[in-house]
Amino acid sequence: VVSPREFLAAVIRRDKRFGGGRQHDSQEFLHCVLEGLQSELDRVKVKPKYRELEGRGEEEAQAAEAWAYTRSLGDSAIDDIFAGQLQSTIECGVCHHRSHCFDTFLDLSIPIPAPRTSQDAAVAASASVQDCLASFNATEHLDGSDQYRCEKCKKNVPAKKKLSISKYPGVLVLHLKRFVASSGALHTSNFGAMRSSSFGASSRLKKNSSYVSIASGGLDLGLYCSPHATTAAASCPIKSKVAAARPFRNETAAARPIRSGGGEAADDIGQTRSKAGTPPPVYDLYAVSNHS
Repeated sequence: VVSPREFLAAVIRRDKRFGGGRQHDSQEFLHCVLEGLQSELDRVKVKPKYRELEGRGEEEAQAAEAWAYTRSLGDSAIDDIFAGQLQSTIECGVCHHRSHCFDTFLDLSIPIPAPRTSQDAAVAASASVQDCLASFNATEHLDGSDQYRCEKCKKNVPAKKKLSISKYPGVLVLHLKRFVASSGALHTSNFGAMRSSSFGASSRLKKNSSYVSIASGGLDLGLYCSPHATTAAASCPIKSKVAAARPFRNETAAARPIRSGGGEAADDIGQTRSKAGTPPPVYDLYAVSNHS
């Protein structure tokens, strides 16, 4: 049996931020624990030399190269369970050349859409996890001062950017970004917009207190994955221990796959859902970490 007091003391020895009995963000605490275990359980004893990835060939080959290189730098049981791969695709608005970047994640920070308006004031504003993922997955238009420098055109051009999941984890951790800038100022960290008692009034952060729900049928990642998406988990659980469908107000939720999904969808930067990749799993809610 692990004593909560001893467990917290071990975390504080690693990161002094969590000492002093002050209130802290639950997502930051979870991330600290996961990164600590990731480091302690790392199976890579000799790190390879740094090298630039070629970034050539089909999307699938580029994703595989990036994943293999990342796992050569660090490989642990935490990665086996929680690690996934995020893909960022930018398409030039002139020549339509597409470039891809890949990053490994232990959790995904997803925005909460603006609250839905209702004529009934007694009805609380709400959104679904699917709404949040759709906002995360939405195409961003890069124009004006945000134009993209195309490697083919050799100049700044209008472009479109889209995030998608190229490798889905065995356990998916979603962090709801509840705090946004109300007048231009924004505090950012590894987890996006975050709250801290030390920000002060000048940070002008506004909290989105909408309830976020997950459907009883589970969360199908198919619409938010790249066409070549495959599993990143060493072993993928078939059945969730807990099935929950109630609304939740929270910072962090963890979900486990219960079956394979895989609907087809087309996006507006030329990607079409294909059957070539592994069918994305359907995740069911497993745990919720609440920070009020």
